[in-house]
Amino acid sequence: MDNDVRLRQDILDELNYEPSIDAETADDEIATRVLKILAWGAQISAPEDIHVKVEKGFVTLEGTVDWHFQRSAAENSVRVLTGVTGIDNQLRIRPRMNVVDVRHGIREALKRNAETEAENIDVEVSGSHVILRGKVQSLRERVMAERAAWSAPGVTAVEDHLRIENARVRLGP
Repeated sequence: MDNDVRLRQDILDELNYEPSIDAETADDEIATRVLKILAWGAQISAPEDIHVKVEKGFVTLEGTVDWHFQRSAAENSVRVLTGVTGIDNQLRIRPRMNVVDVRHGIREALKRNAETEAENIDVEVSGSHVILRGKVQSLRERVMAERAAWSAPGVTAVEDHLRIENARVRLGP
């Protein structure tokens, strides 16, 4: 019987096992991994402009990037790392805009897309903020217009006031 009691106690000890701190990913290790992944594969042109804070696995990204896609890529790269419990993406897009160039670039991007009628879209630029007004024929055109606006260098915000007016929809027979 003594052996049975010891065996039961060993089983109970195993069931009550609590991982040591070493078994969890330490915050400094997560921070090191974040910096490495940003330098290696997140399409960030200047990873040294990004500051990383980690507290109990929660990652905060601060600093500046050149493009909106880099901000998204940084977050998506960090999200998959072991030990990350959450992300606060506070990365800002470095403003560097020429209003005329931005407006022209967005119009050209819209014209390249055969589905989007660029002449029906008004592009306002205020600082690094772009406002889209006008009408499009479909949700897809609206998304394409917004993507074109985000693709301009230095754009930090896009406000979409586009209306979908589909002339092809018929009501009745």
